[in-house]
Amino acid sequence: MSLEAGFLFLIAVRTGFNHASGDILLTVDSDGTYKFSEIPALLKCLTPSVDIVTASPYHPRGGVIGVPGYRLFFSKGSSMLYRILVDRNVHTYTCLFRAYRARVVREISFASNDFLGGTELLVKAMLRGFHAIDFPSVLHKRMYGVSKARIAQTIRSHLKFMGWVLLQRVRLAFGVQAKEII
Repeated sequence: MSLEAGFLFLIAVRTGFNHASGDILLTVDSDGTYKFSEIPALLKCLTPSVDIVTASPYHPRGGVIGVPGYRLFFSKGSSMLYRILVDRNVHTYTCLFRAYRARVVREISFASNDFLGGTELLVKAMLRGFHAIDFPSVLHKRMYGVSKARIAQTIRSHLKFMGWVLLQRVRLAFGVQAKEII
């Protein structure tokens, strides 16, 4: 499958999900920030009771090597806020290196076409009752290419989505079922 150069990253991910036929779907960063050699270990964590496994440099057994401080500030900060809003047992929400059961991406829609999309899919799935876990991993400095993320836009997207998540949590507290919300 080929995509025109102008396609945004999450449009490409969504296209891949729509064309995938397997029971497990994997997203990976192509910039070398996570090692492809970790894929088999990540997939082993996808046990029958687990629906999503996300690589996690912020897990107590994870790590970071050579990543610029500003990137860590924003990524760790957003993950901390998502931990408060969604599930404190998941340490990393902004990572794109993940394994999903196919039913997750078939049942959960995500509207974002930017770098929020991976987080949106994870959070909406968790609010709907899918079980996600961390896979302790090491985040490395970018090996290939240049970042296409626009920092200010990404921050705005995450803050807006966090507001939406907070609203859903309030609704759930008052008995509105997640399936009706998402």
